[in-house]
Amino acid sequence: MNDGAAAPRRRRFSFGAVADHRAVNLGDDVTAFSSTPASHTFTCDPNSLTSLRARGGWASRAGLLYATAGLAWGEMDQSFTTTNTVNAFTPMQDREIDGHQVGLGCGVKLGDVWLVGAGWSMGLEYICTELDDGDDPVAVGARTAPSTNPFLIVDPTGTDMKRTMDLFAYSTVGITLDWRPQPDSKTAPRGRRYPSVAWS
Repeated sequence: MNDGAAAPRRRRFSFGAVADHRAVNLGDDVTAFSSTPASHTFTCDPNSLTSLRARGGWASRAGLLYATAGLAWGEMDQSFTTTNTVNAFTPMQDREIDGHQVGLGCGVKLGDVWLVGAGWSMGLEYICTELDDGDDPVAVGARTAPSTNPFLIVDPTGTDMKRTMDLFAYSTVGITLDWRPQPDSKTAPRGRRYPSVAWS
């Protein structure tokens, strides 16, 4: 028997936004050698990162498959060390950095798998982060070095040293845990969306 009422159509596409702030424990060292002879090491250490991303994907009764992309910014600790004792060095400064993030993720409802209760889901997320860590050179001066010093031959006032690339890139893979409050199907208005809380 058909009473003429159409069944509500379930939406398959999911869209949203993600705001994220985290501490970062990464570092990158690059060492060069000169004929003085000496070594010169550049170190970059991002210590925090904030990102704001859009997220969109395909939702089903069992879970979600999505892509995400957005902006990222944070703080970078920069340092310079050398074994050179005859030249004067003006090192790089700590600075703010910015860039972007892109990623893919998926999730599955735990209540359908492990019967832990409605509203819980677990997922896997891959994020690629690319940050512009600036183009701050280290200025090299004379100090006690003679005019034949390799840093003074071209320009007696000194020269600059810097990295050949100003891009700091890394990837992460994380496990996400998400909880969404579940409405009472008998009393909740049709079509109402409920916010979710996620941990990763």
